[in-house]
Amino acid sequence: MVAQATSGYDKSLINNLQSIEKWQEVTNHPKGSALGIVTAMLSIGVIVGAPIFGRLSDWKGRKLTMFVGALIMLIGAVLQAAATNRGFFIGGRFLIGLGCAGTLCSGPLIVSELAHPRQRSIVASFYNTFWYVGSIICAWLSFGTAFIADSHWAWRIPCIGQAIPALVLVCVCWWLPESPRWLVKNGRADEALEILSRYHANGNHNDPLVQFEFEEIKQTLAVEAMYEKRGWIKPWLELVATGPNRYRMFIIFIMIIGIDWCGTSITSYYLSTILSSVGITAGTKQTGINGGLQIFNWLTSVTGAMLVERLGRRFLWLASFGGMLAVNIPFGACSAIYAKYNNLKAGRAVIALVFLYQGFYNIGCNPLPYTYAVEILPYNIRAKGLAFEIAWDHSQGVLGQWTNPIALDALQWKFYFVYTAFLVMIVLVVFFSFPETKGLTLEEIQEVFGDADVPEVAAAEEAYSGKDDVKVGVEGVNEQPRLGGA
Repeated sequence: MVAQATSGYDKSLINNLQSIEKWQEVTNHPKGSALGIVTAMLSIGVIVGAPIFGRLSDWKGRKLTMFVGALIMLIGAVLQAAATNRGFFIGGRFLIGLGCAGTLCSGPLIVSELAHPRQRSIVASFYNTFWYVGSIICAWLSFGTAFIADSHWAWRIPCIGQAIPALVLVCVCWWLPESPRWLVKNGRADEALEILSRYHANGNHNDPLVQFEFEEIKQTLAVEAMYEKRGWIKPWLELVATGPNRYRMFIIFIMIIGIDWCGTSITSYYLSTILSSVGITAGTKQTGINGGLQIFNWLTSVTGAMLVERLGRRFLWLASFGGMLAVNIPFGACSAIYAKYNNLKAGRAVIALVFLYQGFYNIGCNPLPYTYAVEILPYNIRAKGLAFEIAWDHSQGVLGQWTNPIALDALQWKFYFVYTAFLVMIVLVVFFSFPETKGLTLEEIQEVFGDADVPEVAAAEEAYSGKDDVKVGVEGVNEQPRLGGA
């Protein structure tokens, strides 16, 4: 959750820094590709760090990985705040991204592997909403410092603020329980059983649900060990080895394309540029609008998370992408009218449409990416499939963050219509390709894709068949499988 808040803080930070003249002076007024590199450097750090911390998380545990990642983030935030030139600032951002990879490779696993089965789907849906918690904090902190625009502290204070989540993690992560799955895998089964019973059954080791979860972990780790013995390359090829798996990877591939190329990357990172293009240039006004936007973003993302189980995944995907498509056309048109005729009403309409654009994004594209991916991926490729999703997401983030400012400089309002084409394609693909998973167990989802039942879950169910309390636990687990494991 804190890792997501850190990412959200960063997007709001870059947005606000562009409105502060003293930051522009220190970084030599970056524009076009230079601004893109400054923005994308955090994602580059995540891409570099993900495979390193992914291995460390399995080798030394989730807590140590989280601590190391948070410590690197803390160092990077301090360097970023102390920067005296663009290169110094970029170096700090790279370290923040590198450390963020550590928290992303451990935090979601701790959350998903510790959460009670009946609460896991709720936790997964609300996970991404914490992105906007960090964004809100940064936006309003930057709004406050905008009133001291003549001082370098106007931008250094928000940069220092990025160190706060990392500092919290460094101080408290050792008091968190370790992942039961990691403990069992590393020969510490008694500790794992103690943690499961404490947090899922008020200390009752013999609770049927606890016993089921414990056996399920052992079953899935046995399956995992079978795949690990075949080396590094062959298991990765399983992502595309069968027709159903290729279908799954196609969905994840398109899902990330849709999320990263729907147009909100502009309103997230370059809102300052958009506002300047419609005549709003005062730093206090820009940061104030951004602060209001982040609160609106959080409220709409929470609404989307609450609707996942009620309306279903497919409906929210179509509502999200379809809504953005409907807003994209008048958004570009109003921007064009203001640019040509300096029409103030059109400029105000652009601001309102930015809010609508983000709102439609948040109801589907914020709560669903992790939830939907872990539902459609069977156990034997789940961890690798999620690793692909994260890497693909950040690679597209780097590409978009680098190219968007170049395109905005060259095409201005015309660039918005490029995203119209992307959104039309995404809506069509989602309509014809994305299956509904609401209310389905893992076995039923695999039937949708044309697979056999999940072997490790079936074995665990057979071992505990006939126990009503355990059956409830099985349904809870199937409703929302763990991120990257049992």
